[in-house]
Amino acid sequence: TYVDAAITNAAYSAPTGVVATGSDTPRDLAIRWADQFNVKDYGAAGTNLVDDTADIQQAIDACNTANGGTVYFPRGNYKITNTLTVGSNTRILCDPDAWIKINDTPNKDIFKNKDQSSGNVYIDFDSVNIDSSAVTTGAEPTSGQDYQHASLNMQKVTDLRVRNCRMISDRSGVYMRNNTRFDISHNTFISSGTKIRSTYKAS
Repeated sequence: TYVDAAITNAAYSAPTGVVATGSDTPRDLAIRWADQFNVKDYGAAGTNLVDDTADIQQAIDACNTANGGTVYFPRGNYKITNTLTVGSNTRILCDPDAWIKINDTPNKDIFKNKDQSSGNVYIDFDSVNIDSSAVTTGAEPTSGQDYQHASLNMQKVTDLRVRNCRMISDRSGVYMRNNTRFDISHNTFISSGTKIRSTYKAS
């Protein structure tokens, strides 16, 4: 991304600011950029060549520290090797060409909510693309387990929304338990091989 040398926060901070098209109110450039927590601003490469897990989690944590907001994935392929934990009042949003990919790490969920004991409120997955087709071990639950690996593991969430997402997996797409008020719709589940498990629990 090219940014002209003159387009700096010093040049466009209060009282000058930046005025958005159609608006008449100037806003500080740094504040405008902070409207979304862009994972690339926290170091994620999106090349599928390096592990982006820690950088993505840092962006999510920053969102949680700010009492919520949108964590945005620009176009790219984001390699992760461990579960990403999402807190309350958080929206996860992907560019149509942004994919979150996990390698062959068995028994790891892609996303789970932060507090599965006392619960979270308002978590929104909007147009999130997840590819866990590389996970070839831990595909089926063992005795006494409901699942081994899920794209989304959401438990005790009040106001959960999963819409317009795409998930490539041979395991559970969305695992839900004890959630209140949820909208799971307009999603595409793709099996890369044998089958996809559709696991759903709510009470």
